Amino acid sequence: MGILSVVQLKKRISDYIEVEVRGAFKKYKRLALFDRVAVAVFKTLVILPAIATSALAAIEDPNQSTIRFCLVALPLMSSAAGVILVKFKLSDMWKLRERGRSAAKLLYDSARRLLDIAETREDLETLYEDIVNEVAEIDKEQTNRTVEYQTIAQKFESLIDKYETKIRERGKTE
Repeated sequence: MGILSVVQLKKRISDYIEVEVRGAFKKYKRLALFDRVAVAVFKTLVILPAIATSALAAIEDPNQSTIRFCLVALPLMSSAAGVILVKFKLSDMWKLRERGRSAAKLLYDSARRLLDIAETREDLETLYEDIVNEVAEIDKEQTNRTVEYQTIAQKFESLIDKYETKIRERGKTE
């Protein structure tokens, strides 16, 4: 990055933010939606067969083979859906992806703001490194299934404060 002018460097970082950071946001948004739908579907598959079984049991002629089959199959389907919900921790995955989406959105907004206030080559190079590290951190936390959203938010706030302080100090010395 040493050969580029400050304007070119800002443009490259802006492009990186749009491609990588916004891409991470879109990816986790899509994954959160998928997990949310999966949770809703499997919860429905737990509840509806239980209701249908009760209704079928109330029918006067339980000796019909179709009704007997349903009285066995529906609770089995309900149990299988419950096992899938618990075994694959679908609710936890949904929350994790939602936190990843929130972290990526916060990073995107913070990076845009920091890019606007960064003025020197040193600020821009540091900002680029910080953004790259944060994207890697979000991906790592998603892969390891551990995201501390509050920690991420505090980290971005401190980054913004750091850059704003640098700019204020630079303004005082000029």
